[in-house]
Amino acid sequence: FFYLFVAAYYPFTNLINNTKTEIIIPDDLFVFPCDNEEIDTMVSAAERNAKVIVDDRPVLLHSDELTQIYPTTAAKAVSSMSFRIRSGEILGFLGSNGAGKSTTMAMLSGTLSPTGGDAFINNISVRDNKEKARRNLGIAFQTDVIWPDVSIRNHLIFFGILRGLFGKELTQAVDAMLEDLGFPEKQYTPAGKLSGGQKRRLCVGIAMVGQNPVVILDEPTSGLDPVSRRQLWELIQKNREGRAIMLTTHFMDEADILSDKIAIVRDGRMRAYGSSDYLKHKFGLGYLVRFSLATAKTEVSDRILSFIHQSVSDAELVSKAGTELAVRMPKDAVQKFSSLFGGLEDSLGELNIKSFGIETTTLEEVFINLINEDLDMYKENPSLASRMIGATR
Repeated sequence: FFYLFVAAYYPFTNLINNTKTEIIIPDDLFVFPCDNEEIDTMVSAAERNAKVIVDDRPVLLHSDELTQIYPTTAAKAVSSMSFRIRSGEILGFLGSNGAGKSTTMAMLSGTLSPTGGDAFINNISVRDNKEKARRNLGIAFQTDVIWPDVSIRNHLIFFGILRGLFGKELTQAVDAMLEDLGFPEKQYTPAGKLSGGQKRRLCVGIAMVGQNPVVILDEPTSGLDPVSRRQLWELIQKNREGRAIMLTTHFMDEADILSDKIAIVRDGRMRAYGSSDYLKHKFGLGYLVRFSLATAKTEVSDRILSFIHQSVSDAELVSKAGTELAVRMPKDAVQKFSSLFGGLEDSLGELNIKSFGIETTTLEEVFINLINEDLDMYKENPSLASRMIGATR
């Protein structure tokens, strides 16, 4: 009876309050540079210089100025959220807790009616044709939405049928997904007896079975051990072809590895959008040179810093702990690295350096840098946002 109930009311249209409230959307106090940039041009300098063929893959998920204002408080939970995800592309949707990620996903899935803007799932408007749009969408929530006494295979069959698969096509889709999940021998095992990592993989498999063109994964690896996380990454990579995948996560390495484009949101607004290389180039803190020293004496680190300043005057000491030394280099000092590192190599003994290496800006550094910005300063002087944040060097 439960299955009949779910099938009859899928996608739960009658359980949702569709009452529309007219709300005046206030103007924003300041404009970030990415608000006025064309999102398809947000690539790194290296990508721009390379003669890349224009991407003609179809856009399967398009958020067009999505806005959500709660009537009781008139607070903007999401403000003019715009992005596009093409076929075969994964978008890492990043933000701190309360940034508006869940609200955006609720509007994309049709469970929350937007105050302004629209979203298109496989070119179908969520506002105008919610039920049809949902048929093209699969979602894996943060929690495991499974029935503990139902087998893995029956889970996949059930959701495959809900997405319009029958007969041989359904059997082939379920068998293929069981192989991708990595435990086909457990297909008749009740889902409640699976391990935590296997349950998460099953939830992602449920979201993807049936070849639905759009998939939303809400922190799919939360709480998993490193091995289970990588198994889930493989599952996502295997099933990305022909799909637009939106991924939320708090693991920056996960977003960097899986995502073709990355969106960073703060206070309900798109703060930065583009490829990982683009974001590191535009918002990065430069380069970090780490030294392993033969001695922990302060005068040794002072001599090394003085040596570096002869080539790069604005290099900064980041940390010194025992025989470990870290120095930050600005992004525009790249041209001087060759002569600087050559000089360091020739002076290893004189400077008591055992070894040294260079690191580029990480996505985590970019994320923390953007999340910790002083927005009050930009509100007082809006033009400062464009001058400071819009710098490309």
